Amino acid sequence: MHFFAFSIRRRALLVSLTAALPTLSLLPTAAQQIVPLTADPARAVRPAAVRAAVAARRTAALSLPVFDDFADPRFGPLPNPAIWDTTGGAFRNETLARKPLTRGVVTFDGLDRFGRARGSVIGGTDTLTSLPIDLVGRTGVVLSFWVQAGSILRNLDAPGSNSALALDFDDGVSGTWDLNKWRQTGTGANTDFTQVFVPIPAVYLTSTFRFRFRATGSQRGFLDPWSIDYVVLDANRVPQPTPLNDVALSRSLGLPLGRYSAMPVWQFNAAPVPTDLLPDTLGTSINNLEPDPLANPTPLGADGVLTARATGGVVATVPFATGVPYIVPANVRQLPLTLPFRPGVPAGAIPLTADYKTLTAAVWLQSGEPNPATRYNDTLRRTATLADFYAQDDGTAEAALNFGNASGPAAYCVGFSLSEPDQVDAIQLYIAGGAVPGTPMAVNVWDDSLGVPRRRALTTVGFQFPTEDTLRATGRWWTVRTPRNPTVSGRFYVGVSVQVASSPPAATNLGIDFNDTVSVTGQTFRRSFTDPWRLVRGNGRLMIRARMNHNGILGTAEGTASAVSFSVWPNPLSRSGAAALRLSGPARTPLALLDALGRTVGTVPPGADAVSVRELTPGVYWLRPLGGGRGVRVVVTD
Repeated sequence: MHFFAFSIRRRALLVSLTAALPTLSLLPTAAQQIVPLTADPARAVRPAAVRAAVAARRTAALSLPVFDDFADPRFGPLPNPAIWDTTGGAFRNETLARKPLTRGVVTFDGLDRFGRARGSVIGGTDTLTSLPIDLVGRTGVVLSFWVQAGSILRNLDAPGSNSALALDFDDGVSGTWDLNKWRQTGTGANTDFTQVFVPIPAVYLTSTFRFRFRATGSQRGFLDPWSIDYVVLDANRVPQPTPLNDVALSRSLGLPLGRYSAMPVWQFNAAPVPTDLLPDTLGTSINNLEPDPLANPTPLGADGVLTARATGGVVATVPFATGVPYIVPANVRQLPLTLPFRPGVPAGAIPLTADYKTLTAAVWLQSGEPNPATRYNDTLRRTATLADFYAQDDGTAEAALNFGNASGPAAYCVGFSLSEPDQVDAIQLYIAGGAVPGTPMAVNVWDDSLGVPRRRALTTVGFQFPTEDTLRATGRWWTVRTPRNPTVSGRFYVGVSVQVASSPPAATNLGIDFNDTVSVTGQTFRRSFTDPWRLVRGNGRLMIRARMNHNGILGTAEGTASAVSFSVWPNPLSRSGAAALRLSGPARTPLALLDALGRTVGTVPPGADAVSVRELTPGVYWLRPLGGGRGVRVVVTD
């Protein structure tokens, strides 16, 4: 199966060479296939906005209209807690649906609210339940929503005959749910979004009416997904499309670094013209939700701003597009919106300092819509990181690659390009599961030979497949240090390989980021047995990262400007316990606590001896000097 899709401008020689390479077949083999996720720690995130919304939740029932297009990003993976019960496992996301109406949907994917598989049988999975709603004295009450069977993973996980999505009603008086007021059964085919209208009978027009979406299917993980979008409950309606003034952005924005979601800040700074590393354009898509195709088109303007942030705050803000005119026909779907990006960012706009930074591109529509509830679907943001590592993925896996072989080696690698020579300090793998704990494996570093990894690796470091408890504690990111810190230049590759004599077979699930909109050619390769490297094509990015050490600068001895000496305890530590990460002594310089994407989530001023982790999501973090330098890995559990 082709599962990686890449396309960037390359030198003609490199293009011709990679085009001549053999590529993987369209069908998975016994040693390699795409498999669904059975766990996803990202679902366990509870942003501070959720706690604030729950604390402020009214005791009185909601009033009409009730509307949610799931485009509000403040609540992370949860639906809006001011409208919904957030404990049912339904997952708010901007990555899993195909051709969504708006930038967000809610997906029923079989994983519970903590991102864990529910079991191993066919049965009930996720639910999405409204808070009580006052319908007393209302007439013509109609519930409408859009529904899709399947996901971006195409027919890998299309719902089958054992999968269904149903709608239940509760009058709030009888104490029981009336089941299947609407129900759709999976047919084994993925569908586009279609709109459903369900009138609310008079018996439910109480002061505490609730409705619930309820999914059934495989409890083993992401096998029978459904998504819903654009839920509206209101009175004085008819069960059919009516005029609507809403133009929405519907697809993820491109990455502001083009080829990468992250790269070392010094590699960015060392480029001859750093802004040349930015893509020429950023793209998304627009939906005009006015249902009448003969209605007047909607004129609008599109704006874009690039913001660079360092630990101390915003360091640069540059508008790259202003009032770009668009005419959007009524009832049009997935109309491409492409804005010039790199030409609007002048050289030197991003400060070439050693501080770790984030680059956030924001795009919004000047649509003039009167309804404030739809404002979130008019804006998109996308962030790339300048820290100490290379990454192509966005940190979230939509599926996994299962590979391994009982009788011969197999290896996968991803490639990165350098502005100046550097050293590989560690390789990070997103391990979604698979092999038996203790199975011998290895990570590798290869240099380049005319656009292809060399046959012999520069460095091979063995490790044993970790236990499931360990993977959960690390957010499923597994780091393997390369003690010799091999020096690489130009282009290099990092990856993972299995051992010949593995028993049982080293079948390993590596995370794949499927939703990315940026394309890169010639970045991912596979090799099995004694075959040559094969270029991998298709949708997705293998989640393998390379952490660099700036030619040893980040690992210099005590006394240099970029080094600091400290230790921490307890480690791992629980955010629900004491939740205080203590230092071995007062901090000599300001420290930053970074998440897996290099984002600063906490700081420690000089003289302090502890930092709270109570507000953090369980996972792996790094505590490092504020201006960059070698730090300490910190594991936060629930």
